[in-house]
Amino acid sequence: MKWTLLPNNAPVSTEALILPFYEEKSAPKLPLPLQKEKALVEMIELVWRRKEFSGKPKQLMIIPLPHATIHRLILIGLGNPKEQNDRTLMQLIGSAFKAVSTKPIDECTV
Repeated sequence: MKWTLLPNNAPVSTEALILPFYEEKSAPKLPLPLQKEKALVEMIELVWRRKEFSGKPKQLMIIPLPHATIHRLILIGLGNPKEQNDRTLMQLIGSAFKAVSTKPIDECTV
Protein backbone atom coordinates (compact mmCIF):
# COMPACT_ATOMS: atom_id res chain seq x y z
CA MET A 1 0.00 0.00 0.00
CA LYS A 2 1.26 3.48 -0.86
CA TRP A 3 1.04 6.04 1.98
CA THR A 4 1.21 9.80 1.41
CA LEU A 5 0.87 12.86 3.62
CA LEU A 6 -1.87 15.40 3.05
CA PRO A 7 -0.49 18.15 0.78
CA ASN A 8 -0.56 21.72 2.10
CA ASN A 9 -2.49 23.50 -0.63
CA ALA A 10 -2.91 21.03 -3.47
CA PRO A 11 -6.26 19.39 -4.24
CA VAL A 12 -6.59 15.96 -2.69
CA SER A 13 -7.23 12.90 -4.83
CA THR A 14 -6.80 9.53 -3.13
CA GLU A 15 -8.38 6.13 -2.67
CA ALA A 16 -8.63 6.64 1.08
CA LEU A 17 -8.13 9.62 3.37
CA ILE A 18 -7.47 8.98 7.07
CA LEU A 19 -8.56 11.82 9.34
CA PRO A 20 -7.86 11.51 13.08
CA PHE A 21 -10.10 13.55 15.39
CA TYR A 22 -10.12 14.23 19.11
CA GLU A 23 -13.39 13.72 20.97
CA GLU A 24 -15.57 16.79 20.44
CA LYS A 25 -19.27 17.65 20.67
CA SER A 26 -19.41 19.32 17.26
CA ALA A 27 -17.64 18.72 13.98
CA PRO A 28 -14.11 20.14 14.02
CA LYS A 29 -12.60 22.28 11.29
CA LEU A 30 -10.79 20.34 8.62
CA PRO A 31 -7.23 21.05 7.50
CA LEU A 32 -7.09 23.92 5.00
CA PRO A 33 -6.74 21.89 1.77
CA LEU A 34 -9.85 19.87 2.71
CA GLN A 35 -12.05 22.87 3.52
CA LYS A 36 -12.50 23.35 -0.25
CA GLU A 37 -14.01 19.85 -0.58
CA LYS A 38 -17.68 20.68 0.02
CA ALA A 39 -18.92 17.07 -0.03
CA LEU A 40 -16.29 16.09 2.52
CA VAL A 41 -17.11 18.96 4.88
CA GLU A 42 -20.83 18.20 4.65
CA MET A 43 -20.27 14.48 5.31
CA ILE A 44 -18.21 15.12 8.45
CA GLU A 45 -20.74 17.64 9.76
CA LEU A 46 -23.53 15.11 9.08
CA VAL A 47 -21.94 12.21 11.00
CA TRP A 48 -21.25 14.53 13.95
CA ARG A 49 -24.77 15.96 13.91
CA ARG A 50 -26.26 12.44 13.83
CA LYS A 51 -23.87 11.39 16.60
CA GLU A 52 -22.53 8.54 14.46
CA PHE A 53 -18.97 9.65 15.16
CA SER A 54 -17.60 11.80 17.97
CA GLY A 55 -13.87 11.06 18.13
CA LYS A 56 -14.03 8.61 21.04
CA PRO A 57 -10.86 6.52 21.45
CA LYS A 58 -10.54 3.61 19.01
CA GLN A 59 -13.68 4.74 17.16
CA LEU A 60 -13.30 3.98 13.46
CA MET A 61 -15.67 4.86 10.65
CA ILE A 62 -15.17 4.18 6.94
CA ILE A 63 -17.39 6.23 4.64
CA PRO A 64 -17.48 5.53 0.90
CA LEU A 65 -17.57 8.68 -1.24
CA PRO A 66 -18.15 7.26 -4.73
CA HIS A 67 -18.50 10.54 -6.65
CA ALA A 68 -15.61 12.45 -5.07
CA THR A 69 -11.87 12.69 -5.66
CA ILE A 70 -11.51 10.96 -2.30
CA HIS A 71 -13.05 7.49 -2.63
CA ARG A 72 -13.14 6.56 1.06
CA LEU A 73 -13.07 8.72 4.15
CA ILE A 74 -11.68 6.99 7.24
CA LEU A 75 -12.36 8.74 10.54
CA ILE A 76 -10.29 7.74 13.57
CA GLY A 77 -11.23 8.65 17.13
CA LEU A 78 -8.33 9.83 19.29
CA GLY A 79 -10.33 10.46 22.48
CA ASN A 80 -9.72 13.26 24.96
CA PRO A 81 -6.61 15.30 24.05
CA LYS A 82 -5.82 15.79 27.77
CA GLU A 83 -5.47 12.03 28.19
CA GLN A 84 -3.15 11.57 25.21
CA ASN A 85 0.54 10.87 25.25
CA ASP A 86 2.87 9.73 22.48
CA ARG A 87 2.34 6.06 23.29
CA THR A 88 -1.48 6.10 23.26
CA LEU A 89 -1.51 8.23 20.12
CA MET A 90 0.77 5.77 18.28
CA GLN A 91 -1.39 2.84 19.43
CA LEU A 92 -4.57 4.47 18.11
CA ILE A 93 -3.02 5.37 14.77
CA GLY A 94 -1.46 1.91 14.51
CA SER A 95 -4.84 0.24 15.01
CA ALA A 96 -6.31 2.45 12.28
CA PHE A 97 -3.51 1.52 9.87
CA LYS A 98 -4.14 -2.15 10.68
CA ALA A 99 -7.86 -1.76 9.94
CA VAL A 100 -7.13 -0.04 6.64
CA SER A 101 -4.66 -2.73 5.59
CA THR A 102 -7.48 -5.32 5.62
CA LYS A 103 -9.41 -3.36 2.98
CA PRO A 104 -8.81 -3.46 -0.79
CA ILE A 105 -7.03 -0.09 -0.78
CA ASP A 106 -3.83 0.56 -2.73
CA GLU A 107 -3.29 4.22 -1.81
CA CYS A 108 -3.94 6.06 1.43
CA THR A 109 -3.40 9.68 2.48
CA VAL A 110 -3.00 10.80 6.07
